Amino acid sequence: MQSATPAPGPIKHDSRRDEEDTPAPSNKSINSSALMIVAAMLLVWSVGFVEGILVHMLIKQEADDQRKIDVLENTAAQDKKRIADLEKTMEQAAQTMKDMARAAAQNAPAANTEKPAGTSP
Repeated sequence: MQSATPAPGPIKHDSRRDEEDTPAPSNKSINSSALMIVAAMLLVWSVGFVEGILVHMLIKQEADDQRKIDVLENTAAQDKKRIADLEKTMEQAAQTMKDMARAAAQNAPAANTEKPAGTSP
């Protein structure tokens, strides 16, 4: 019987046979790989683009919010000033009313002692 193993001895290497056994990459697989790379780059670019838009919108919204806060703070300061002015005006009016009441009280006894014209004593 013959064995399936080759006889011992130097191993000959045939480089032509290796080239024939290893198929060269086809144009289809090269194009597919290039397409995958381009698709990945496009995906990365589009994600970055969308992120840039969102960051821009966020910055714009933050600036709008800050302007609204500034307007509200300015309005609050003006309202506080108006309230202080109204309180001062109310204090002045109260003082004026007290002065008028005091003057009326001082003039009231003199008015009661006078007799209206046309009346007999």
